[in-house]
Amino acid sequence: MLAVCVMVSCKDAPGQSETKGESLGPSEAGQKRIKYPEYDRATGRMKSLLTGDTAVQVEGGMMLITEMRLETYEYDGAARKVGLIIEAPECLFSFRTHVASSDGPMTLHRADGDASLSGRGFEWRQRESTLTISNNVKTVTRKGFSIDE
Repeated sequence: MLAVCVMVSCKDAPGQSETKGESLGPSEAGQKRIKYPEYDRATGRMKSLLTGDTAVQVEGGMMLITEMRLETYEYDGAARKVGLIIEAPECLFSFRTHVASSDGPMTLHRADGDASLSGRGFEWRQRESTLTISNNVKTVTRKGFSIDE
């Protein structure tokens, strides 16, 4: 189950503001096509999968991930289906805390297309499956965000 918390704030969300405007040199190419799953410890099933085009280590042990996409999963017996999809042009990700954040734009939508949400500034806590969106939130829904609806 995904918990979504929407906060309206005048402050920037935790993000990569210290890396804005910097370009990556050849020695900072990093990893390509990163995939980072989170598993349910009780069942061993994948709860979510964070992917990105590139990942480059930045200050503080964080990874700057470009073209971030995160899928959450629900199960019907053994069949896994995508529930929600979160996308952002870039974010910071901590392998230690399993937290992704950005002060930039993001979108969230149900895989079936029946609801979407966009905003600016977010924090995704992968272990807890919680998302906080901090600014300029816009929601469009036909059925809501529960995939059981």
